[in-house]
Order: sequence, then structure tokens, then C-alpha cells
Amino acid sequence: MSKVYLAEHEMMRRRCAIKILPSKYQDDPQLLGRFHIEAEAIAKLDHPHIVRAYHFDKDVQYGKETQYLAMEYVDGPDLRRLVAEQGPLDFRKAADLICQAADGLATPQCRFDSSRHQAANLLVDRTAC
Repeated sequence: MSKVYLAEHEMMRRRCAIKILPSKYQDDPQLLGRFHIEAEAIAKLDHPHIVRAYHFDKDVQYGKETQYLAMEYVDGPDLRRLVAEQGPLDFRKAADLICQAADGLATPQCRFDSSRHQAANLLVDRTAC
């Protein structure tokens, strides 16, 4: 539903991921509500294996609002892409990634939602590839 872009935070001088709700969804109260709930949920989480939220806001240009969420940037592919490019993972590497994901999901603030937790939502830092 949303698009994610790589950006640099001007004040913090660091890379970040900007998740933007596409303009065609900006006027849909249900999708806008889901975007707000996701931003609030991410903002409550603080764990080394979960992407951190930096900022949530809206920008208004030419009378149009654009909702966005600035998040920690992870330099690396998602798990789905990693497996597609490299093939099946070595069992040790797979077990390590599973443990890290489970550790993040086990945080008290993290509510498991099987529709959101999928390979494309698991990012693998390039140093771990």
C-alpha cells in the first residue's frame, strides 16, 4: 500500500527510510487510519531487531496532504529478496535470522499480526548477508 524511499534527515545528517502513503489513499479514512495506527505502533517499539520510528507527520503542498513516516534505514535487502537472490539459506544463518526476528516479536509492545509479519517485512542488514 505505501511506498518507501531512501532519504537523508537534514537535521540529524543520517540516512532514513521515508514511508509515504500514496496520494490516491490520502482521502480514504480507513487506509489513512491504518497508516496512523501503524505509525503509532512502530513509535512504541524500541528493540535492536525492530526498525525505529523517527518522525510521523504530514506535509501540505498545493492544498494536498501527504502523510509520511520517517524510520531507521537498514542497509540491506528484505528476507524475501535475499532468498530469491542467494537461494536457500544455510541452516545456521536461517536459524540466526529466525532467532533475531522472534526476539524482536517477543518484545512486550509488539502485537503479533500474521498478515504483517512476512519475509518482505524482515530486513537483513548488509553486514549479516
